[in-house]
Amino acid sequence: ARGIIATATRAGPFSRQGSDQNRLQLLRIDCIRNYPLAPTIRERQPSGQRDRPLVAWPGVWHDSFAMRIRDFLLLTYDALPRQLPESLREHQWRVRWSLLQVYFEKPTVHYEVWVQRKARRIEIGLHFEGEREESQRWAQALAPRALEIQAQLGPSVELEEWTRSWTRLHETLPLAGDLTDELAEEVAQRLARFIEVLEPILAEERAGVVG
Repeated sequence: ARGIIATATRAGPFSRQGSDQNRLQLLRIDCIRNYPLAPTIRERQPSGQRDRPLVAWPGVWHDSFAMRIRDFLLLTYDALPRQLPESLREHQWRVRWSLLQVYFEKPTVHYEVWVQRKARRIEIGLHFEGEREESQRWAQALAPRALEIQAQLGPSVELEEWTRSWTRLHETLPLAGDLTDELAEEVAQRLARFIEVLEPILAEERAGVVG
């Protein structure tokens, strides 16, 4: 599959390079798989002004204020690890098209941010995208704890079967304005809350299956 895939550790998901002297801040992705993508670099502006993204494609620099979905998702992930407790900072993640996915065991069970620009909404959720029996088993495990989960995540969270094989627990947020750094921070906080609440439940279920 095309996209960016990387592994995060407690030391941090990636390193930053550059200095104030050249006013460039480089976001280096640890691993790029089969995708012609150059890093996103931000040009620092004087205090009080928003940094400008310089989107790099092979051989071409585009100075643009219109944030791409991929850049927004990278910023969202950039803000995620520091929102998580240390025990949940070791995971894998990937950006594919308009999706950011974070997972701990296998990619078929993942937390997801899905930007739907045309529909003007952002979905945040926990997806089960394996075989039908496995996806149904996860949904059945979460169903008795629905009230407990909603008490922690809010009443807008829904558990549903959304294809013949896949299930998900998710919420949909309206996208009223543009994709911004501030919105990426807010989405990262919400995604972190999903992980913090739900991953211990998944760990209990995995232990029960193994036991």
